[in-house]
Amino acid sequence: MVVVDGVDLTEVGTWGPPWPTFSPDSRHLAYATVLGGKFAIAVDGVKGKGYNDLLSSRLVFDGPRSLHTVALRGNEVFRVEIEIVE
Repeated sequence: MVVVDGVDLTEVGTWGPPWPTFSPDSRHLAYATVLGGKFAIAVDGVKGKGYNDLLSSRLVFDGPRSLHTVALRGNEVFRVEIEIVE
């Protein structure tokens, strides 16, 4: 079970590597989820684009409002960079 600020996140999809990760200032939570057969990165409950696979076992925060990982879509490998806008 994963609960953040009283919100149950266990229904967001399939959990697995990369595991949920808090930003360095602990204000944001990023996690991978599988919905509709595609992997997606969600930050604070907002899901991003779908990918065939996530190639990294980690979500890496570069600072309090940016993170990256590596993903696969078709035959293309992407460095996925996410900037959190508040």
